[in-house]
Amino acid sequence: MLVSASAADSVVYAANCATLAEALTGAHADANVLGDVEHIGVALAWAGGTVHAQHPGAACWSLALLDVLLASGDTQATCSPLVAAAMMRTAVALLREHEGNGEVLDAAARVIQRCAAALGPAPGSAAAAVEGAANVVVNSMSAAADDARLQARACALLVLLAGAGETVRRDAAAAGAPNAAMACVAAFPGDVDVQTHGLACLAAYMTTPVAAILASSEDALGAALAALHAHGAEATVMTSACDTLSALCRLAPGAAQALHAKEGASVLTAACQAHTGDADAVATTAAATALSSLCAGCPAACASAVACGAVGALCDALFVHTKQAALCNAACGALARLCTASQAASLLRKAGGVHAAVAVLRQHVGAPSVVCRSASLIARATLAGLGKEALAGGAPAALTEALAQHPGHAGVTQCVCLAVTALLAQPRGSGGAASGNALPAAAELVASGCVPALVRVLGAAHALPAPATADASSQPPATAAVNALHRLASLSPFAASQAVQSGGLAALAHIGSTVAPRDAAACQAVCACIACIASDASANHPAGEASMHSAGAALEVAVATLTRHGAAHPEVAAAACSALAALATGRTTLARRAVSAGAIQLVCSCLARQGVTHAGTATAAATALQALTTGDAAAKEAAADVGAIAATVTCLRTHSTVPTVAASCAGALGSLAVSEVNQGLAAQHGAIEAVVAALIAHGTGDSRCATQCCVALTNLAANAANEARAVTAGATSAVLKHALQAHPGDARVVEEACAALANLSFTPAHADTAKQLGVPAAVCVAKERHAGIASVVSQADYVLEALASTS
Repeated sequence: MLVSASAADSVVYAANCATLAEALTGAHADANVLGDVEHIGVALAWAGGTVHAQHPGAACWSLALLDVLLASGDTQATCSPLVAAAMMRTAVALLREHEGNGEVLDAAARVIQRCAAALGPAPGSAAAAVEGAANVVVNSMSAAADDARLQARACALLVLLAGAGETVRRDAAAAGAPNAAMACVAAFPGDVDVQTHGLACLAAYMTTPVAAILASSEDALGAALAALHAHGAEATVMTSACDTLSALCRLAPGAAQALHAKEGASVLTAACQAHTGDADAVATTAAATALSSLCAGCPAACASAVACGAVGALCDALFVHTKQAALCNAACGALARLCTASQAASLLRKAGGVHAAVAVLRQHVGAPSVVCRSASLIARATLAGLGKEALAGGAPAALTEALAQHPGHAGVTQCVCLAVTALLAQPRGSGGAASGNALPAAAELVASGCVPALVRVLGAAHALPAPATADASSQPPATAAVNALHRLASLSPFAASQAVQSGGLAALAHIGSTVAPRDAAACQAVCACIACIASDASANHPAGEASMHSAGAALEVAVATLTRHGAAHPEVAAAACSALAALATGRTTLARRAVSAGAIQLVCSCLARQGVTHAGTATAAATALQALTTGDAAAKEAAADVGAIAATVTCLRTHSTVPTVAASCAGALGSLAVSEVNQGLAAQHGAIEAVVAALIAHGTGDSRCATQCCVALTNLAANAANEARAVTAGATSAVLKHALQAHPGDARVVEEACAALANLSFTPAHADTAKQLGVPAAVCVAKERHAGIASVVSQADYVLEALASTS
C-alpha cells in the first residue's frame, strides 16, 4: 500500500499508514507477515513521512507507523545508528512543521524515544540528531497551552532530551524547558500526568543555570509541595515531586532551609510511609533521597525528621525492600544523616535499623554504592552508641566481605574502614566485655579475615582516587584503611601477627612512599601502624615474616616522614620516631641503616625542638634514640655530638610528671652512658640527678620506668666520680625502695636493680650506705624469690659480693 500510494496524495498515504498500523497491532496480526514487512516498512514510512511532511495527518500516521514497526522487534537490530539518527532528525523536522499539534507531538515523541534506544551509548549522535528539538517542543507547549495531554507528553519528551547529552540539555534549558514545565504544572494542578511529567522535567533540568535561577524563586519548591499534598496517593506524582525537592535541596541555595520551614521533613516522612508497600519501591526511594538531601542541606531538619517518625519509616522500608538496591541506597543514606539527631539512636535501636543496615550490606555486597551507604550507616550508628547492635547483627563479617569484594574501590574502602574503626573505638561495655587485650569487635574482625583484606586494600591504594562523595568523613581512603589496620592491630596481638604475615609492612611502605608522602596526617597514620606491627614482627618473627626488604622500605618511609614533616608536626614526628624504634629494636642491620640515613640527627632534633613541649614526641624520640644506639659505639658518640644527652635530660626534667617520658628518656641515657666519654657528659648535664628524680617519682607505679632508670644508673655509675655523684643524689635508696622492693615479683626489675646496686656499692663508703639502708637483706630476699632465674641470681650474687668485699 505504501509503495502504491501517490507521492503527491498525502491523504491516501496517511490512510495507508493508518490501515497498515492497525493491521500490525490488531488482535489478529500475523507475526510472519510483520516479520516480512518490518525492515522495508521502516524505510518506506520514514521516506513517506519526509515526502508528506506538510500534511499533519500524513506526518502523524507516518510517525505512528514507524513507532509500530520499531516496537515490533529489536530496535537496534531493525535500524543502524545512522538510520536511527536520520529518523530522529525526521521526527524533529515534523515536530517543527506542526508545532502545537498534539497528535504529531505524541507520535514524534515515541519515535524519538525508540531511536534513542537504538543509538544506545552514542550520546554524540543522539545530541546531533535532536538538535533544535527542545525549541520545537517548548514552542509546541506554548502553542497548545490548554492541551493537558500535549503538555504531559511534551514534558516527557523534554526529559528524554535531557539524557541526550549536556549540550542538548543546556540548549533545552536555554529554550525555556524549565519555565515551560513550571507553567504547565501550575496550569493543570489536578492532572496526574501533567504533574508527573512536568515535575520530572523540572528535576531533569535543575542543574542548568536557567533552572537554578528558577529554583531560587521558590516557585519550584511550592509546585512540588503542592503536588505532594494534592496527589500523595499517586506514586508517579510523588516520585517526580520528591526528585524535584531533592534536586532543589542539593543545588539551590537556601532551598533546604525553605523546605524545612514548610515542614518538609513531615511531608517527606509521610511520603515514605504512603508507598512503603509498593512493589517497585520507586516512590519510597525518591522520598528517602529527598529526605536525605533535605537533612544534608539543613542539619536542623534532622531533629524534625526524627520527631515525626522518619527513622521508623525508613527502617520499615529497608525491611520490606531489602532486595531493592536503589531503595536501600537511599534509605541508608537518609538514616545515616539522621544519626546526628539526639533521639535518633534510641529510635534506630527500637526499629532494628542497624540490623537492617547489616542485612542490606550482605544482600548488596556486590553493589559499591549500597555498600558505601550501609557501611556509613553502621559507622554513624556505632558512634552514636549502637556498637552492641552492630556486633549482634554480624557487622564485622559483613564489612570484611565488602572489603574483600572491592579492594580497589575508593568509596567502599573509605566507608567500610571508617565503620571498622568505629566498631573498634567502642568503650568496654558498649560492645560487651573485652576478651583478653581485644574487644569482641576486634576478635570477630580478625576471625572473619579483616586483616588480610585490609592489607590487600593497602596494596591497591595507589589506584584509589578520592571518592566522589564522602558520607562519613573527609578522611582519604588510604588513610582510613591504615587507621583501621592500626586500630585492629593495637587491640589484638593476633591481628598484628596476621598483618606481618600478610605483608603489612610492605603495603604500608608502599602507601607511605607513593600515596601519602606529602600528606602529614596520612604519614602519621602510616608510621603509627608500622610501629604497631613492626613491634610484633621484632618480637614474634625475628627471622622475617616481615622480610628485611619490607622492613627496610618501611624504615625509609619513617626517615622520610621525619625529614619532611618532623619539624612542623609533633604528632607526626612522634609516630615516625615510634616506627623507627620498632623497626630498629632487635635488628642491628636496620638500626645501622637508619643511622647511615641520618636518623640520629633527625631524632635528636625532635627531642630538642618538640620534645620539650610535646610529651608524646619526647617519649617516641627517646625510645628511638635508645634503639638506634644500642650496641653501636659510633652511634652513641654521634648522638652525643649532636646534643642527644642535653636534649634527653631537658625532656626528662620538663616532663617530670609523665612516666612514659621518664622511662623512655632513662632508657636513652642508659644506652648513651655505655660510652665512657658520654658518662662524663651526662654527669655534666645533670643526667644522674634527673634519673634519680624520675625513679623516685614513677618507679613504684611503673615497672618499665623502674627498669629503665636502674639500667641508666648502672651505666652512669660505671666510674668512681659518677658513682659518688649518684650516691650523693640518693640513687641507692631510690633503687632499693622504688625498684627492688616496689616490684619484688618482676624479675626484670629485680635483675636491673641488683645491677645498679652493685655499681653503687664499689667503694667502702658507698657500700656502708647500702648496708645501712638494708640492701643485703633485700637482695637476699629477691634472690630467694627468683632462685630459678639464673640472670637474677647472678646479679644478686654480684651485689652481695661487692658488699662483702668492702667489709
